[in-house]
Amino acid sequence: MDAQTDAFVDFISYAQNFEDVMLWRALKHVGAGRYVDIGAQDPTIDSVSLAFYERGWRGVHVEPNPDYASLLRAARPDETVIEAAISPTGGTISFFEIADTGLSTGVAAIAEAHRHEGFASRRIEVPAMTLSRVLDRFEGTEVHWLKIDVEGMEEDVIASWAPSTVRPWIVVVESTRPGLPDPTGRPWENALLGHGYELVYRDGLNHFYLSHDHLDLKHHFDVPPNVFDYFKLSGRASSRLCHHVVQEAEAERANLLGRIASLETRLREATRLAEDAEARQAATRRQLEQGKAWLDEARQQLQAIHASRSWRMTGPLRAATTRLRWLRNGTRAWARLAPGSRPHRVGLRMIQALSRWLLHHPRQHDMAVRLLDRVPAARALLHRFTRSHEAAGSMMWRLPGPAGLSPRARQIHLWMKS
Repeated sequence: MDAQTDAFVDFISYAQNFEDVMLWRALKHVGAGRYVDIGAQDPTIDSVSLAFYERGWRGVHVEPNPDYASLLRAARPDETVIEAAISPTGGTISFFEIADTGLSTGVAAIAEAHRHEGFASRRIEVPAMTLSRVLDRFEGTEVHWLKIDVEGMEEDVIASWAPSTVRPWIVVVESTRPGLPDPTGRPWENALLGHGYELVYRDGLNHFYLSHDHLDLKHHFDVPPNVFDYFKLSGRASSRLCHHVVQEAEAERANLLGRIASLETRLREATRLAEDAEARQAATRRQLEQGKAWLDEARQQLQAIHASRSWRMTGPLRAATTRLRWLRNGTRAWARLAPGSRPHRVGLRMIQALSRWLLHHPRQHDMAVRLLDRVPAARALLHRFTRSHEAAGSMMWRLPGPAGLSPRARQIHLWMKS
């Protein structure tokens, strides 16, 4: 990147029609320069001076509109702001203020034309001074540019230049009718040329004049602003050239604000959930601590009971009570012969053993069967006792077959059947 390109790095244009770009192209070699802005209006919107101010330049602003003068003083506390109009007569003049626009003027006919277009105006009296008095502040120093944007009062401004001998290097004059592309006819141009200037550039809105003492800068005005000027748009100018940029920026801003709001909502929800979790965790911790305290207290009480005299004295009684309880439960179990209990299992094994023995002793088996027949209650008790093991219980009354008997037993078996 060469030195010429480097001088435009981060240069942001705020002017309505790139006037600051053209001036910077010609004057970027100057260090901390000086300027005079007649009809300065807003300190940011459509400002020709702001880009220079950001690079250390300083100057004088002349603005008769009280609101804009106040804004300039607030935004540029280290610069001179003159709240007055420029007029050959000085004193005071009638000024037609059209709020929130750059259309305010000291020309009644122009104010009336704006009124017909729907712009209401307010007539006020403002102080006036000559351009000569303003320029004399710089006597003996250089003024690098002078801009005149006074909504139809250009001729009065230039007419009040003499007798000052201060000659800004470049003079920029708005040269169309207020709010229109129509040329004004430049009735003031001859007077300006007579102060030693040459017309070097037209941008459709303004005319640029170069002092005869600095015609070496003339080549900077050969072409309009272009991509090789490496400037950026601020998006703050009132020109429609910036509207699309502004709209896109506002849409992106709205999108970012929406995303931020969404993230903030999610963050608040996450924070709430985290706080709820922490609260639950704290409650659980308190419950655990309380339970531990209760457990410790119970252990201490139990230890105190075990260490007490009464616990030691009642030890034999508790042992006897335990044995009596065991005996009572055992007696109940033998009396009830509950299925699955130990007494039931023992009795069942005894019956099974007896059944197997009777199978091998037919005579005793027969006697047992006849006994059970004579005592139905005993048979019912035996049947209930062995109902879950029917095969084992039925052995007591099932007669063995002849094939399984001895010869003597088979004779008895046949005799009993006959």
